[in-house]
Amino acid sequence: MSNVIYIARDENGDLFCFSEEPVKNEETGKFYPQDWDGQEFGERCSYMELPNDWYPKVTYENSPRMLIPM
Repeated sequence: MSNVIYIARDENGDLFCFSEEPVKNEETGKFYPQDWDGQEFGERCSYMELPNDWYPKVTYENSPRMLIPM
C-alpha cells in the first residue's frame, strides 16, 4: 500500500478518502473505487467518509485530489 491517499467530495457535499484514485460518476454525482462492480465497493480499495467541513477547498468539480501524508 502506498502512502498516497485521495480525497473527493461528492456532488451532494459528502467528503471521502480513498486508498486509490477514485472514478467520478457524472450520472450519480459520486466517486467510486476503480474496481467498483456496481453493487459492492471493491476489495482492493479502502475508503472512509470524512467530516464534511474538512478540506473546504476540495469541491466536486476539482475532485479527486491526491494527498501525501507526512
